[in-house]
Amino acid sequence: MRALRQIRDDLQAAGIVPIGVAGRNPDFAALAGACGAAAVRVHDPDALNREPRQALLRRGPTLIEAITADFESP
Repeated sequence: MRALRQIRDDLQAAGIVPIGVAGRNPDFAALAGACGAAAVRVHDPDALNREPRQALLRRGPTLIEAITADFESP
């Protein structure tokens, strides 16, 4: 569970319903595009190895987002 765990735990310990403590990442690729940068999501080690080289061939900055869940062992 992605959350501000310590704050959530403290709220629960005080008998307060924890609201607003579940974190959520933004769409980083969309943010990069909004700033005029290229963006690539990689889901495997081969792509993670390949994309930095590809980024150097692009004009301007490139955000490379690695989806960590795809790299975790089963």
